[in-house]
Amino acid sequence: MEIVRFDHSNIDQLTKMIVELWPECKLDQEYTNCVKAMESERECYFLARAHGQYIAFIYLNLRFDYVEGASSSPVGYIEGIYVKPAFRKQGVAKMLIERAEKWCREKGTSFLGSDTETDNLDSVAFHQKVGFKVTNRLVTFIKKLT
Repeated sequence: MEIVRFDHSNIDQLTKMIVELWPECKLDQEYTNCVKAMESERECYFLARAHGQYIAFIYLNLRFDYVEGASSSPVGYIEGIYVKPAFRKQGVAKMLIERAEKWCREKGTSFLGSDTETDNLDSVAFHQKVGFKVTNRLVTFIKKLT
């Protein structure tokens, strides 16, 4: 298994996985977003490849605004991480996290942040397993005004 940075050769496979993770997204819009990210110093995707196919990705961003629990800025932030179902619980996501940590250090950050829904217990357990600490739990609300 290898972890590679995304580029023009794997952007199609990346955008397909993005839509698998976030089905409400549009393939063509995500392709455009990935092309923009390719030129950015603040965003990066890494992909995991095994058996000649791309099986996972992690999407990273440098956040310069407040990140819960961080005492310095910028903070490397995991905006998304996805492993195809057939390859889960095999250490793929852990390898992506390790590569993310390296990218963050290269960018001069001291922290790596992430988030998940409070009811996504598998994600919460994974984050804790790879060394993340819970900094806050939050329920957000909205009310439509008439």
